[in-house]
Amino acid sequence: MGGARGPSRVRAILLVVLLALLALETPMPWGALWLAVPATAAVSLLAAWRFGAWSLVLPGFLLGAAISFAGPVSLWAGWLPMASLCGTWMGLREEGEGSTSGERAWMLLPLLLLAASLPWAPNYAQSVVRLEREFTAGDAQFLDFARQLGYEPAQVGTLQRTLSDNAAVRTRALPNVLPTAMFVWMALLVMSGRSLASRVAHGFRWPALSRSRLAGARRWEGWRFR
Repeated sequence: MGGARGPSRVRAILLVVLLALLALETPMPWGALWLAVPATAAVSLLAAWRFGAWSLVLPGFLLGAAISFAGPVSLWAGWLPMASLCGTWMGLREEGEGSTSGERAWMLLPLLLLAASLPWAPNYAQSVVRLEREFTAGDAQFLDFARQLGYEPAQVGTLQRTLSDNAAVRTRALPNVLPTAMFVWMALLVMSGRSLASRVAHGFRWPALSRSRLAGARRWEGWRFR
């Protein structure tokens, strides 16, 4: 009983369930990213860890697919090839000498570059307007919920003025804050994908991430190592 315990299966399942619930609460196609980005990062990491530089075809394939199906200026589809590139970078590093937390932060650079370029996208302003509409609809739903709870008209009026003031601040700040928020969101999803990849690797009896090279493992069923 002295073997090291692998990543928790229950924790991985709970993470997937949480991401699925958040996907249901987010309008499509953005909602799909809650699951698609972690899955893409995990698959790319494991492929790069096992097959090395050949796995670079995955980000390239996803980039071509994103352009073909969503168009060259899509603000949501571009995150998938960037997540794949991050996962591939992580996987290639694992087969080198492993990676530290600081090095993994650098591996999120593709996400940062895409987020920084968002304000120059042709349809960025339209996307900000649509997002503001979603927030406004959410404010209206919140006021309706307050009335259903039995709030007095004066209380509802105070709440409405507060929401209006917040909306004015949000409208001014949203175009500047959105790229940072998108980067943080995608970075968390990619790291969630790394966590899921760690669980899958344990199920395959691969070495723990950032512990040892995959090629040095000997407890492997169905593969021959050089």
